[in-house]
Amino acid sequence: MDAYITTYNTVVTILSAVITGGFVLILMEMGNRKNRESERYRQTMIPFAQKLSAYLRYICWIKPHIVNPKPLNEGEKSFLSIIHALGCEGSDLLENGGSFDLNSFTAKDLEHFCNNINHIWYMYDRRWIDRFKWEEADSSYQELIDKELAQLNPRYLSMPEGLGKIAKISGEFYTDIFMPIQDEPYSHEASSKLYSIQTWIVSLSLFFVLLCLGLLVCFTLPIRLLKLTTISVIMLFGLCMLLLLVNENKQLYCLYRIKEFKKALKRKKH
Repeated sequence: MDAYITTYNTVVTILSAVITGGFVLILMEMGNRKNRESERYRQTMIPFAQKLSAYLRYICWIKPHIVNPKPLNEGEKSFLSIIHALGCEGSDLLENGGSFDLNSFTAKDLEHFCNNINHIWYMYDRRWIDRFKWEEADSSYQELIDKELAQLNPRYLSMPEGLGKIAKISGEFYTDIFMPIQDEPYSHEASSKLYSIQTWIVSLSLFFVLLCLGLLVCFTLPIRLLKLTTISVIMLFGLCMLLLLVNENKQLYCLYRIKEFKKALKRKKH
């Protein structure tokens, strides 16, 4: 009986220590890492979001200047569709009085969005939109157009208006503003997914320890089961510690390999 009481007290002490000094601290550290990653991403992407917002508002203001030919061919329809979509985004920004919301787009969506911006330059370079004309519109908008251009790059203010200017701004936006940060959204999504998986693992481990403590309070368990429970908890704690100690890039690579393995299995089944 004395041996059982000694083992019981030891197990309860270990489980309590693991909860208060282990899993809770691990969850706090994971939360801190997630917050640091979010702050780093925000600091990197805010300047980009501001530039993108200025570009979209610029497209919204210059839309009335673009006169399209009739009937439209496929290339011209594509150009007009892109201008319309970007202009609508700019109009929404003007109505809401805010900047482009990066959280409303996935990394893939954002890349597709910026590829469309670059496509404006491509269509101009390939002379797909030669039949479009630039028409002077309400000059009261010029001050608003200049304001957006100044945010993008002040040197655009001295360039003559026209489709060539739109194409140049679009191409340079893609190469000078988007390309330097194009990997950041993917990296942030991968890190966020990793932190989510880590949190689930630690939370489930913590739940298991609490369940074990509840069983110890309600039932008299055999010594072997007590020892097995202790070993299991220690192993879980070790696994959770590895989540903090192992390099995040290695963990992301493991997730990538697992994802590729699942895809391979699906292809094999089909």
